[in-house]
Amino acid sequence: AHALKLAATMTKELRESEQRWAFALEGAGDGVWDWNLQTRVAITSRRWNQIIGCEDDGFTRTIDDWESRIAPDDKTEVMAAIQTCLSSPPGSHATCVAEHRLRCYDDSWKWILFRGMIIEWDAANRPLRIIGTISDISERKATDERLRHMAQHDALTNLPNRALFSDRLQQELATAKRNSERFALIFLDLDKFKPVNDTYGHASGEEALCQLASIARSTLRDIAIFGRIGGEEFAALLCSVDSKQAADIGNRLREAMSAQTITHEANQFRITLS
Repeated sequence: AHALKLAATMTKELRESEQRWAFALEGAGDGVWDWNLQTRVAITSRRWNQIIGCEDDGFTRTIDDWESRIAPDDKTEVMAAIQTCLSSPPGSHATCVAEHRLRCYDDSWKWILFRGMIIEWDAANRPLRIIGTISDISERKATDERLRHMAQHDALTNLPNRALFSDRLQQELATAKRNSERFALIFLDLDKFKPVNDTYGHASGEEALCQLASIARSTLRDIAIFGRIGGEEFAALLCSVDSKQAADIGNRLREAMSAQTITHEANQFRITLS
């Protein structure tokens, strides 16, 4: 009777402890998972199901299904992190942490922060169970991407700015030297841009800059990197071209800009490109 009473008390305390941990994890917004490495079966929490977008019941979750949903570009890094954890000595409390994109059950994609730790080994000291959490970090990733884009692009034209253009130029220099290839760098300048601003106003001048950006996008498409490197100064980086091809592209840009009528409010004017 005493043993049964003690067991009941311990069971109650364990249940209460599990409830506290479950509440803490659910409150933090993390989904919990428990993998059996021998059976490949995965047990998941309600919050895990919500993040991934699947029903609570109705099918067996497996490690293999989770692996198949990792974005191909991220899979090598994620699996390497898990393998490093699996190779750690028993009792070392090694953890694996990785950020990756995951295809949800509704075929949408989310950025996931994945954490795991081995908690059980078999008699041969082989990992048996891993438990861990996932967090939805899609919003943070989107914010990071917006900030990165703002830091590398011109706010008016949305073209690469001087910093990003210089970085791409250094990359192309290294590639050209390594592969004994050629590339071209074209500098472009809007003619008499200051008089345009003085005559028609800065808003009209900005419209001219945006028109040039639009012309460059349609003319160059995927064959070049085109950036705004100063007030009315632009540059195009053309990969794997010869001198004649580069000159032809530069002339096409110049002719397209010269033929363009800039319209802003009641103002209409043309502007040429050197």
